[in-house]
Amino acid sequence: MPGTTKRKSANDRPLVEWIVGGIACVAIAGLVGFLVFQALTGDSRPPRLSVTVEAVERGESGAVVRVAVRNHGDRAAAGVTVHAVDGGAERSIEFDYVAGHAVRHGAFVFPDADIAPDRLAVAIGGFVEP
Repeated sequence: MPGTTKRKSANDRPLVEWIVGGIACVAIAGLVGFLVFQALTGDSRPPRLSVTVEAVERGESGAVVRVAVRNHGDRAAAGVTVHAVDGGAERSIEFDYVAGHAVRHGAFVFPDADIAPDRLAVAIGGFVEP
């Protein structure tokens, strides 16, 4: 009949559309399942911080001691303080945030240019867990 039109229903979708939709549904469910599993059973190590002296640069205004703070743990550390002592001079700096498995760089400035890396003591003063 020339005047009648046939409408497609929602069940008349192509098979490829159903296949792609099913694959996407399975992928999303798998991802959510994995994240829930990691949250419930995943071991996360607390922050384990270490500091090393990278370089000592001498200039007109004194010595700049460049340091690297490494976090070997899984969790982040905030408010990380680092102290450096050379003879009687002591300096400290604070890193606002060191993510898990990350490295942050900083520098101390000593007005005395006679800084010897072997007599310089650097140490982590403390941190908080965010």
